[in-house]
Amino acid sequence: MKKITTFFSIALFMLLFNSNVFCQIKKEESTIRVGLYGSAGYSSISGLRGAKKHGLPDVNYNTNNISSKNMITANFGISFQYEEEKYFIQADFIGYNFTGTKLRDVYNKENSKIHSIDIEGALLNLYIGKKYKLSNEFKFIVGIGPCLFYNYTSLYSGSGKGESYEVEYYDEEYDYYYYKTEYHTYDKESPKINTYQLGVTALVGIETSAWQIGIVSDYSFSKMFTNSNLNAHHKSIRLSLILWV
Repeated sequence: MKKITTFFSIALFMLLFNSNVFCQIKKEESTIRVGLYGSAGYSSISGLRGAKKHGLPDVNYNTNNISSKNMITANFGISFQYEEEKYFIQADFIGYNFTGTKLRDVYNKENSKIHSIDIEGALLNLYIGKKYKLSNEFKFIVGIGPCLFYNYTSLYSGSGKGESYEVEYYDEEYDYYYYKTEYHTYDKESPKINTYQLGVTALVGIETSAWQIGIVSDYSFSKMFTNSNLNAHHKSIRLSLILWV
């Protein structure tokens, strides 16, 4: 509860700071919107090359040939937008944010392999931006601002102790039984990551009075892991959709 309260306190401070900056803009006709937010795209964690020398934090796995690549990310939440003439501020409160990165060639003596680093949390994106009229209905929008990550779970997917055993299957077509070896893991391991991470976010898109479609990019300045020499940072690029209500 204390961590959640801290997250919303920082989020409120960031929102008030953006609002104070925006109030310097000349005021004319204003509009306030609320919408349902969703996005999907790719995320990754930069700086994992150093794991070839230092290893991954909090586990003892072979990382001599480690490599990483993008993984699919998705999130949803609520958006608020305040528009003043050609300018706007927008706050995207993302209640569920799934990110991380895929991994290759990370294993231990028990033949357990880490397939990915999975992170679940919340995210607040704040933008100050400008709108360019394309027609009576469509506007081109561009914005930039700070973002705040709140991470509440992290997991090395595929990690943990394992065991293999024979499983019996029946083939109805040929009427015979056969056995197949399956491998299962348990007691999955987790990296210790910073609960809060500050970063920067950018938005480019098209907007109407009913919806907004954009390309969003996030990057965290804060280091990902709490007890590691890895200079790892979260980054993502996503296609977002807001339905104004």
